[in-house]
Amino acid sequence: MSLLLNDDILDYLKCHLDINDYDKMKKVSVKHRYLFDLKPLLFNKYYDKLLNIQGSSVEMILKIIDYNVRKKYKFKKNKTIIKKLLKYSNYIEISINNNNIFIIEYLIDILYNTSKKKYENLKNIIIELYNNDKLYYGDIGDFCASLTIITKYFKNDLDNYYNEYLELLYKLNVGILLFIIVKKFSGCADNIINTYRPSCINLFNTQNMKLDEYLEIIYQGVYADEKYFKKYYIDIIVNLMKELYIPQIYE
Repeated sequence: MSLLLNDDILDYLKCHLDINDYDKMKKVSVKHRYLFDLKPLLFNKYYDKLLNIQGSSVEMILKIIDYNVRKKYKFKKNKTIIKKLLKYSNYIEISINNNNIFIIEYLIDILYNTSKKKYENLKNIIIELYNNDKLYYGDIGDFCASLTIITKYFKNDLDNYYNEYLELLYKLNVGILLFIIVKKFSGCADNIINTYRPSCINLFNTQNMKLDEYLEIIYQGVYADEKYFKKYYIDIIVNLMKELYIPQIYE
């Protein structure tokens, strides 16, 4: 009985103890070391559980994702990325709790590599996302709210770069990120999409219209200057965009 009571107390503590005190609790015993070890949450990307710990925050989780991206490519920190994303904390919290963390991960990945103009990395990120069949959408309403992170970032945070060519590259890459995610989502089971039929039809029609606009801009030669844009990369983007149209089967 006392063991059950102790376990109940520990479970209570896990929910109410400040995250900064977890390391202290790990030193109490072997059992405590296991119960208060955050590494499994971080390794498995259980950021929703991490966010529910007292003292945790959206900013903390963004910094974890930011660190993982930088570690992967050995990039230096770009504080502007997190600063801009924090304006959308409410949407990011929805994304975390709905397990749509891949949206934030891919966005930060794209932003870092665009800032460095790492075309090969960008190509690999885009192809990996396009071929990723393990994306989780969860609640469709919350998933659409998660997409708002990308659309708001695109609208509000890509117009202030010192270099117009870099700005164009950002808009191309963030745009293709959104197009791929929406296309992948359109392949969900019909009963999921039918729940939000009018909203989905509007989303898919908007996607097709924006793809037309993007391709027209590219064909006009806006991305033709090979001093700033790699031709092979633009060709990949064009070919991929042609695959991202969503058939009008939901009308």
